[in-house]
Amino acid sequence: MPISFRMDWLAQAMGHHQRGELTQAELFYREGLRSDPQHPDALHLLGVLTAQRGDCAAGAVLIRQALTVQPGTAVFAQNLAGILVNLSTQQRQQADYSGAAQSLREAIQLVPEHWQARVNLGNLLAECGRSEEAETHLRAARQLEPARADVAYSLGSLLLRRGLVTESEALLRQALSDPTLINATLCNLAQCLKDQGRVEEALACYEEALQRQPEWPEVESNRLNLMTYSATLTAEAVVEAHRAWGAKISRRAANERAPFSFSPWDGHRKLRIGYGSPDFRRHAVSYLFEPLLEAHDRTRFDFFCYAYTRQSDEVTGRMQSHGDTWRCLDGLQDREAAALIRRDELDVFIDLAGHTAGNRLRLLALKPAPVLATYLGYSHSTGLPEIDYRITDAAAEPPGTESFHSETLLRLPRSLLCYQPPEAAPEVSPLPAKHQGHVTFGSLNRLDKVNEPTLALWGAVLRRCAGSHLLLKATPFADPAFRAQFLARLMPHGIAAHRVEFAENNQPVAVHLRQFHRVDISLDTHPFSGSTTTMESLWMGVPVVTLTGPNSMSRMSASFLHAIDLAHPCIASSEAEFVEKACTLAADLDALESLRVSLRARIEASDLRHPASFAHAMESAYETMVREKGSAPGITPSVASCG
Repeated sequence: MPISFRMDWLAQAMGHHQRGELTQAELFYREGLRSDPQHPDALHLLGVLTAQRGDCAAGAVLIRQALTVQPGTAVFAQNLAGILVNLSTQQRQQADYSGAAQSLREAIQLVPEHWQARVNLGNLLAECGRSEEAETHLRAARQLEPARADVAYSLGSLLLRRGLVTESEALLRQALSDPTLINATLCNLAQCLKDQGRVEEALACYEEALQRQPEWPEVESNRLNLMTYSATLTAEAVVEAHRAWGAKISRRAANERAPFSFSPWDGHRKLRIGYGSPDFRRHAVSYLFEPLLEAHDRTRFDFFCYAYTRQSDEVTGRMQSHGDTWRCLDGLQDREAAALIRRDELDVFIDLAGHTAGNRLRLLALKPAPVLATYLGYSHSTGLPEIDYRITDAAAEPPGTESFHSETLLRLPRSLLCYQPPEAAPEVSPLPAKHQGHVTFGSLNRLDKVNEPTLALWGAVLRRCAGSHLLLKATPFADPAFRAQFLARLMPHGIAAHRVEFAENNQPVAVHLRQFHRVDISLDTHPFSGSTTTMESLWMGVPVVTLTGPNSMSRMSASFLHAIDLAHPCIASSEAEFVEKACTLAADLDALESLRVSLRARIEASDLRHPASFAHAMESAYETMVREKGSAPGITPSVASCG
């Protein structure tokens, strides 16, 4: 409808605009611009209106025109900056990260004190892996708004990823003052405390988060996972917590399970095997899983890989090249994913995640395959009754450990793992003790495995071995304040600061492995032993002394050591024996050097480096599972039609 144009058109347009009558306001703005196309106020306000209607990109174009006509107008710049921040959110939702960053940079150029633009840009850059630049913008935002909890949360979360845990913890505690951020902050604070080795405090954060939001699958799994690291909880208490969770999830899924409509395995057709994981990429799980996947017998089995996430890299591509059926479950609800897996008519589904990040255990509660098993990624029972088996070996789970599992233990007749050394692994170095003049013990495990009893054990070793040193490597040691705190933590255990060396973390694989050139003997953690780190140590010629416990978390290193016939010199069943074995190795440098140069050959000759025989053992295990469970109730045989 045409409007009656008057000289006070701008006032009329603004009046409509202020009352929310955007259509009428737009008519007046556009009529005025037909008369004066360079009218700065009309361009500016029409840009604001256009952005209000959701078209931030077009709104920004109009306000830029206004600034061209009337440069330096503060209100124009402020509104354009705000619209660009909103535009960046839209671009980010559309995965246009470059465009979003460009919009935010323009907003900051217009209004350098725009703290929201700096926070958003910092968060975006952090998400894209550009952490140093992200930190610059987030620190600038904090200077502008030091009291804001959301700014503290963003900067604290970034510093956590960078290993600067001392400042991160302080910032995250400040962020707890905002009720809207408490839950997310509790989770990040738990991670921060976990990274420092303060497991019990981290557990308290998860428990508080679950009190505030009881139905939070990720946090429930994080809590159960972290309980396995605790030095104060009994093994029975950890098992009971897993079982209680599993019973709850199983009850909720009971009415959503459907019978299977395909024929049980008769021993003649190919078995159909599925693997599920969030870690089909450059990850510790894939280093141990890929040799198995490559060596499988495709003449007798069909294999399916179900990626829980879309994360991928060159390892993903290499695994996909083996020619198996590959499916991504990311974005699918549990029922949708279960239906997809059912359509593939698997005989066995093996979960490689357990309660680790990105898991789909609630999907498994729907029983998407007749036989479910857990393997590799989680060194504990899942607690989920729908999972039938846990694949292990007699060293990791000796007879008598059955009560720690809701699953039936299926022990392989050999090591439960096959190791693929990194291609970038450097050569084994000469024994450092012979040129350093002292023995260096080391641990390159994460600090969530390093508790007070472990430090006491290491302290007893260093007190017994006069002049020896201890090398430690973990992400938080990048933080000078944390290093000082940790050295103070070592003092009561008799480990003086001058005997402690720190190695940098977050390095390429080859640089990481070269840290073992500085270590003569690795000291394992307890009750959660090393796994990938233990194999890396052995591959680099460094023996590992370990203390076994009642369940698999404390026996993974023992499994590897049994496989290479190092049980006697390296596996202890008591603290006194741990100290004795470590010091016996350290006392004879010639023998230690001989062991160092022979370890790779030992590994190469062991089950750990025979993927074909390992794959055969796993395939036999799958056949055993199907024979035992595959014809259980819940499988409805398909009926052939008679023509």
